[in-house]
Order: sequence, then C-alpha cells, then structure tokens
Amino acid sequence: MESKKKWIWISAAIAAAVFGWIVYQRQGVPMIEQGSLREIIYVRDYRQGYEEDDVTERIDGEKLAELLETYQRRRGGPSITSFWIGDVQIDMFIRTTDDFYEVILGNDNRVSDGEKQYEIIDSDALLQEVLALIDGEDV
Repeated sequence: MESKKKWIWISAAIAAAVFGWIVYQRQGVPMIEQGSLREIIYVRDYRQGYEEDDVTERIDGEKLAELLETYQRRRGGPSITSFWIGDVQIDMFIRTTDDFYEVILGNDNRVSDGEKQYEIIDSDALLQEVLALIDGEDV
C-alpha cells in the first residue's frame, strides 16, 4: 500500500511539473526588448500578391520600433517551418542588439529568430497598426 501512495505522489509531481512548464511556455514576453531595435532591414508588403512592395523607406522606423516593443510573443515555440507566401501580408526583417528577427503578419503570424518561431500575442491588432503605418494613417 505504501508503494501505491508513493507512485500517486510521484505522478502528481510529474503532472504539476508538466502543467507548470506548459503555463511557462505560454506566457508572453516582449517581441523585442525596449530600446533594442538597431535596424529595420526591410518591410515588405505582399497585399498585392506575390510581387512584394518594399515599403521600408515609406514607413516611420521609430513608430514601427515602438509598436514592435509594445507587442508580446509566446515564450516557447517550435523549430522554423516554411510558410506559403499567399498567407503573408507583411514580412519584416529587423536587427536588434541581440539578434536578427523576421516578423510575418497575415493569415500566419509569427516572429522568428532563425532557430525558433514564436506566436505573436494579439497579432491581428499588430497587423492592423503596421498596415496603418504603411498606408500613412495615424496609429
């Protein structure tokens, strides 16, 4: 009987650890750290189809940096996978003090660091704000 109690406690501890790990991975962290953006390498607009429209020069880099610093991503993410260009409206590539990041917005929303991709929290709102910046509307 003592052995059965021991296994129940071990099982409960394992279940609690797994649950804790899942909660930890789902927590939000800044997409990019405050003040860490060093360069916007490109911002491409794919709303017109497969031909990208490089809008890097048209967009206010400071406002874009503020937006990217405001939004969060999930802590955990899978390895990089490919995406269908038809699902992409905006593709951004940026350099921070720590790394390079690609931000994909559209039907498939994610930020990746070259090794892992992360879900963007409230990505639809971010997409709308980036589109407003590109289209010259007040955000």
